[in-house]
Amino acid sequence: MFIIIMLSLISPIQPSGLDAYLWKNRIVIQFTKCITASQEDLWVTQVEEINERDIVVVLISLEKEEIRILNDSDKLLKGDFLRYQLMGMLISEFNLEKEQKIILIGKDGGLKWEGSVHSDLQIIFDKIDTMPMRRSEIKREQ
Repeated sequence: MFIIIMLSLISPIQPSGLDAYLWKNRIVIQFTKCITASQEDLWVTQVEEINERDIVVVLISLEKEEIRILNDSDKLLKGDFLRYQLMGMLISEFNLEKEQKIILIGKDGGLKWEGSVHSDLQIIFDKIDTMPMRRSEIKREQ
Protein backbone atom coordinates (compact mmCIF):
# COMPACT_ATOMS: atom_id res chain seq x y z
CA MET A 1 0.00 0.00 0.00
CA PHE A 2 2.81 2.43 0.94
CA ILE A 3 4.59 1.76 -2.39
CA ILE A 4 1.42 2.53 -4.39
CA ILE A 5 0.95 5.83 -2.56
CA MET A 6 4.60 6.78 -3.12
CA LEU A 7 4.46 5.90 -6.83
CA SER A 8 1.35 8.00 -7.26
CA LEU A 9 3.15 10.95 -5.65
CA ILE A 10 6.23 10.51 -7.84
CA SER A 11 4.50 9.85 -11.17
CA PRO A 12 3.00 12.98 -12.70
CA ILE A 13 -0.63 12.57 -13.67
CA GLN A 14 -1.21 13.47 -17.31
CA PRO A 15 -4.09 15.93 -17.51
CA SER A 16 -6.92 14.75 -19.70
CA GLY A 17 -9.21 16.69 -21.96
CA LEU A 18 -8.94 20.44 -21.99
CA ASP A 19 -7.34 20.56 -18.53
CA ALA A 20 -3.98 20.28 -20.28
CA TYR A 21 -4.51 23.78 -21.69
CA LEU A 22 -5.84 25.42 -18.52
CA TRP A 23 -4.14 28.78 -17.85
CA LYS A 24 -1.91 28.28 -20.92
CA ASN A 25 -4.22 28.63 -23.90
CA ARG A 26 -7.57 29.86 -25.05
CA ILE A 27 -9.38 27.20 -27.02
CA VAL A 28 -11.57 27.66 -30.05
CA ILE A 29 -13.60 24.56 -30.90
CA GLN A 30 -15.25 24.39 -34.30
CA PHE A 31 -17.92 21.71 -34.61
CA THR A 32 -18.69 21.11 -38.29
CA LYS A 33 -20.21 18.41 -40.50
CA CYS A 34 -16.83 17.62 -42.03
CA ILE A 35 -13.43 19.28 -41.88
CA THR A 36 -12.41 20.77 -45.20
CA ALA A 37 -9.04 22.05 -46.36
CA SER A 38 -10.52 25.53 -46.72
CA GLN A 39 -11.67 25.53 -43.07
CA GLU A 40 -8.24 24.49 -41.90
CA ASP A 41 -6.59 27.04 -44.24
CA LEU A 42 -8.76 29.80 -42.81
CA TRP A 43 -7.23 29.21 -39.39
CA VAL A 44 -3.71 28.66 -40.72
CA THR A 45 -3.77 32.00 -42.56
CA GLN A 46 -4.49 33.69 -39.22
CA VAL A 47 -1.54 32.09 -37.43
CA GLU A 48 -0.12 35.43 -36.24
CA GLU A 49 -3.43 36.43 -34.63
CA ILE A 50 -3.80 32.95 -33.14
CA ASN A 51 -0.28 32.87 -31.69
CA GLU A 52 -0.62 36.38 -30.28
CA ARG A 53 -3.73 35.31 -28.34
CA ASP A 54 -2.43 31.88 -27.25
CA ILE A 55 -5.19 30.04 -29.12
CA VAL A 56 -5.35 26.31 -29.76
CA VAL A 57 -7.91 25.45 -32.45
CA VAL A 58 -9.83 22.17 -32.24
CA LEU A 59 -11.70 21.17 -35.40
CA ILE A 60 -14.28 18.42 -34.92
CA SER A 61 -16.16 16.69 -37.73
CA LEU A 62 -19.53 15.52 -36.42
CA GLU A 63 -20.25 13.22 -39.37
CA LYS A 64 -16.83 11.67 -39.91
CA GLU A 65 -15.93 11.57 -36.19
CA GLU A 66 -12.62 13.25 -36.91
CA ILE A 67 -10.65 15.69 -34.74
CA ARG A 68 -7.75 17.95 -35.67
CA ILE A 69 -5.87 20.15 -33.25
CA LEU A 70 -4.08 23.15 -34.72
CA ASN A 71 -1.42 25.30 -33.10
CA ASP A 72 -0.73 22.84 -30.28
CA SER A 73 3.00 23.52 -30.10
CA ASP A 74 3.34 21.69 -26.78
CA LYS A 75 1.65 18.58 -28.23
CA LEU A 76 -0.39 18.23 -25.04
CA LEU A 77 -2.83 15.79 -26.60
CA LYS A 78 -0.61 13.07 -28.00
CA GLY A 79 -2.11 10.00 -29.56
CA ASP A 80 -5.40 9.22 -31.20
CA PHE A 81 -6.98 7.77 -28.07
CA LEU A 82 -6.74 11.05 -26.14
CA ARG A 83 -7.95 13.03 -29.14
CA TYR A 84 -11.02 10.85 -29.69
CA GLN A 85 -11.73 10.78 -25.98
CA LEU A 86 -11.65 14.58 -26.02
CA MET A 87 -13.93 14.70 -29.07
CA GLY A 88 -16.53 12.50 -27.38
CA MET A 89 -16.36 14.53 -24.20
CA LEU A 90 -16.81 17.84 -26.05
CA ILE A 91 -19.74 16.61 -28.15
CA SER A 92 -21.39 15.31 -24.98
CA GLU A 93 -20.58 18.37 -22.85
CA PHE A 94 -21.96 20.83 -25.38
CA ASN A 95 -24.91 18.54 -26.18
CA LEU A 96 -24.20 18.44 -29.89
CA GLU A 97 -25.62 15.95 -32.30
CA LYS A 98 -25.42 17.52 -35.74
CA GLU A 99 -25.29 21.19 -34.74
CA GLN A 100 -22.47 23.22 -36.24
CA LYS A 101 -20.99 25.97 -34.08
CA ILE A 102 -17.85 27.61 -32.80
CA ILE A 103 -17.11 27.79 -29.08
CA LEU A 104 -14.51 29.91 -27.32
CA ILE A 105 -13.11 28.71 -24.00
CA GLY A 106 -10.95 31.05 -21.93
CA LYS A 107 -7.66 30.26 -20.24
CA ASP A 108 -9.64 29.81 -17.01
CA GLY A 109 -11.64 26.99 -18.65
CA GLY A 110 -14.89 28.96 -18.80
CA LEU A 111 -17.17 29.19 -21.81
CA LYS A 112 -16.72 32.72 -23.18
CA TRP A 113 -18.62 32.76 -26.48
CA GLU A 114 -20.67 30.61 -28.84
CA GLY A 115 -21.42 31.45 -32.44
CA SER A 116 -22.25 30.21 -35.88
CA VAL A 117 -19.72 28.07 -37.67
CA HIS A 118 -19.83 30.77 -40.35
CA SER A 119 -18.76 33.52 -37.92
CA ASP A 120 -15.93 35.80 -38.99
CA LEU A 121 -12.73 34.97 -37.11
CA GLN A 122 -12.29 38.67 -36.32
CA ILE A 123 -15.36 38.44 -34.06
CA ILE A 124 -13.54 35.79 -32.00
CA PHE A 125 -10.33 37.82 -31.88
CA ASP A 126 -12.27 40.94 -30.83
CA LYS A 127 -14.06 39.00 -28.10
CA ILE A 128 -10.75 37.71 -26.75
CA ASP A 129 -9.28 41.22 -26.82
CA THR A 130 -12.04 42.45 -24.48
CA MET A 131 -11.26 39.83 -21.82
CA PRO A 132 -9.50 41.13 -18.69
CA MET A 133 -6.69 38.55 -18.89
CA ARG A 134 -6.01 39.45 -22.53
CA ARG A 135 -6.00 43.18 -21.74
CA SER A 136 -3.37 42.46 -19.07
CA GLU A 137 -1.31 40.54 -21.60
CA ILE A 138 -1.48 43.46 -24.05
CA LYS A 139 -0.35 45.91 -21.33
CA ARG A 140 2.63 43.67 -20.48
CA GLU A 141 3.62 43.47 -24.16
CA GLN A 142 3.71 47.27 -24.54
